[in-house]
Amino acid sequence: MDESEISEVWNLSPLDKSVVSLVNRGSWLFPYHIDIKRIEESLQEIIKQYPLFCSRLVLFEKLVYSKDKVPFVVEQMPEKTCSDLKAFWKIPKKFQADFNLSDFKAGKIPPISIKIFYLKNGTLISVALSHVCADGATFYHFVDQWSKQYRNVSTDHPVIDQQWLPKMEHDRETLLQLLSKNGWFPVGLKALFIHLRDRLFGWDKKAVSPQIIPFAKIEQLREDCFKETGEKFGNHVLLCAWLAKMIVSSQKEKHTSFSVVSVVDLRGRSSIPDFFVGNAVLNVPTSPFEADSDIHLIAKHINNDLKQTIASADKLDHRFQLTLESIENKVPFVGFDLMSNIAKNPNCLMINNFCKFPIYSVDFGEGIPTKVFPNDLPDTIKIFPAPPAEKGYYVYFQGNIAQLIKSNKK
Repeated sequence: MDESEISEVWNLSPLDKSVVSLVNRGSWLFPYHIDIKRIEESLQEIIKQYPLFCSRLVLFEKLVYSKDKVPFVVEQMPEKTCSDLKAFWKIPKKFQADFNLSDFKAGKIPPISIKIFYLKNGTLISVALSHVCADGATFYHFVDQWSKQYRNVSTDHPVIDQQWLPKMEHDRETLLQLLSKNGWFPVGLKALFIHLRDRLFGWDKKAVSPQIIPFAKIEQLREDCFKETGEKFGNHVLLCAWLAKMIVSSQKEKHTSFSVVSVVDLRGRSSIPDFFVGNAVLNVPTSPFEADSDIHLIAKHINNDLKQTIASADKLDHRFQLTLESIENKVPFVGFDLMSNIAKNPNCLMINNFCKFPIYSVDFGEGIPTKVFPNDLPDTIKIFPAPPAEKGYYVYFQGNIAQLIKSNKK
């Protein structure tokens, strides 16, 4: 796809509009010096396949292709080493690409900004990209494809075509009936107040240092669950079950039931194609399970519920359509128990798993990064791959979950 084939206007979907105030930020730390001229040239080449990143926001409704050159800044930091930055579990703001959200909302700047830090013995690449045109899948695939362009390796072309999004079909009254029939949860004023308050005061971004879950621990858990159930569960199901059990154990006020919400990338699962650019995710909840259940029973429950939804492209398409329509019509329903999720003592966990994205395959000529700092979006629980040498997963906690864990340590 070249520029002549690209539409000059991208009308934002309801989901795109709902994340206009969020920015995906990520940083990649390499133990070598990257050729600055070559990396900028490869950026300008790969960006031709991502016209949304060279556009301007208009009236919060659409992105208009403006062919802006991507902001690209290089800062020399010879006093800093890779070891200095590896010591951080969360990248400090001074090592992040600059991005003025107010200017983006006003249509003054494009949705992306890139900053390269030249360290004494390595390179840090920081990317800031508006959530309006990129969820996690788009964000991490873009950086991976950029590195392939740098190495002259062929890449899969991104899909920039809104025909793949569900069509809005239902009026508000019909939609309300459908959501109630499909078991969606009403959202009261109290839940909205707590949600907005946490955003306003930044409480949803308060975090604690991540925990690392070794691969060996997951494999042992898989074996234990197999002995009890005769089923082999995937990593996501096992991690969700382990996290649910951990949170239940840390609570002083015990709940009788619990549920887990998985943030599901729809690409390749629903009608959305693999390399669709934009926002194509869905919150898929389990039904409640007994909070004091053994971990193998929790894993089995999560696995069964996820299979029932994810295995069917039609079910995913229908649920995605209802999600977009509910946002568009501003109906007081969501697909999971929001109040139980944002409570100080939650019994509904939302878990965003980034481990299937090409995060550690990024290579600018001399090898993969020694560390990748994840985006800082307000996910309450985020699973992120640890550096390959560490052989495990990081689990990041923010908001009410972080406060619960912090209080439990006192």
